Amino acid sequence: TTKATCEQAGKTVYTATATFNGKTYTDTREETIAATGHDWEFVDFTWNGNDNDGYTAVANYKCKNDATHTANVNAAVTVQTTKATCEQDGETVYTATVAKGDSPDGTEHTARKIVKIDKLGHDWGEPTYEWTETAEGYTVTATAVCKNDASHVETETVTATYEVTVEPTTESEGTGVYTAKFTNELFTEQTKEVTIPKLPITGYHILVTNYTKGAATTDVDAEKLYSGEVTFTVTAESACVVAIDNGDGTYQRLSCTEKDGAHQFTVTVTNADVKLVVVLRGDADLNGSLRQKDATLVRQVVAGNTTFTENEALQILAVDLNNDGVAQQREATMISQVVAGNNQYKW
Repeated sequence: TTKATCEQAGKTVYTATATFNGKTYTDTREETIAATGHDWEFVDFTWNGNDNDGYTAVANYKCKNDATHTANVNAAVTVQTTKATCEQDGETVYTATVAKGDSPDGTEHTARKIVKIDKLGHDWGEPTYEWTETAEGYTVTATAVCKNDASHVETETVTATYEVTVEPTTESEGTGVYTAKFTNELFTEQTKEVTIPKLPITGYHILVTNYTKGAATTDVDAEKLYSGEVTFTVTAESACVVAIDNGDGTYQRLSCTEKDGAHQFTVTVTNADVKLVVVLRGDADLNGSLRQKDATLVRQVVAGNTTFTENEALQILAVDLNNDGVAQQREATMISQVVAGNNQYKW
C-alpha cells in the first residue's frame, strides 16, 4: 500500500498467486486511495516593516496532516494613531485581519501591533519679560509658551534688586541697575538700567588770578562749583607761589606737595568763593617772567631807594624765601643766581 498524502492519491495493490501442474500463475488488482487534502491550522502573524514606514502582516498556517505544508495569506491592516503630547506618550495601533472567507481554516483571525510614540516634551518659545514699576522699584514677570501647545505656559514673577553703578554728580547723571533673577531654568537673568538725575548744584567757585602770563596753568575750572577740601594742580617749568587772596590786601601762602611729578595744592571751600593768585617765584615786578631787573628791583627796595608799587604784599610774597614778610638782599642774590642758571627755586 502507498499511503495517500494531502495532495497525492495513494493506492493498494493486491497480488494473487496460483500453482497448477507445476506452473505458477500471478495476477494483481490495484485500488486508488484518494488524497487526504490539507487540514489547515492557524499559527501566527508575521509583521513586516518598521516603526517609521509602517507595517504589513501575513497570516501563517500549517497543515495538521503534514507540518511541512504551510500557507500564507496577506492580512488587511488598519492603522489608528493617538498623537503624543508634551507630557504623554502616543501610540500607533496596527490591526491585522484575515477574514473568514480568506482564511484557509475558515476562521477569522486578527492581531494587533502597538508602536509607542514618545512624548514630545515641551518646546518652549523665547521667554518674554514684563517690567512693572512699583513704589519700591520694579517687579519682573517672565513668561514662556510651549510651541507644541499654547495652553502650556510657564510664568514667574520676582522683585528686582537695585544697585547704583555710577554715582551722580552735580555735572553728570548717574546710573542704576535693576537685576531680576529667576529660579525657573527657562528664564535668564534680566537687567534694566535707569538714569539717576544729577545732584543739585551746591558749592562755590575758585577764582584764580594768574600773574604768570601763561607760564603756569592750573586745572581749576572757573565754571565749576566746589565744596570741602579741593586739591588742584599747577603746571609750570619754573617754581610758583600759590596763595589765597584774603581780600584785605593780605595773602595766605599754600603749601605745595609733589605727587607723580605733579605739583599739587589744597584749599578748603566752605561758605564763599575762594580767590587764588599764582605768581612765579622771584617775579618781583609781577610781569610773568624772571629777569635780572627783578633782582635789581629787590636791591633798590632793600636799599630804600624805591618801593613795590604794583601790589606790595604780593610782590614780597613772590620773592620772600623765608616767609618773614620782608624783602632782603639774599632774595635779590637768589633771583640773580636763578636767572643766570646757577640756582633754582623750590616749589
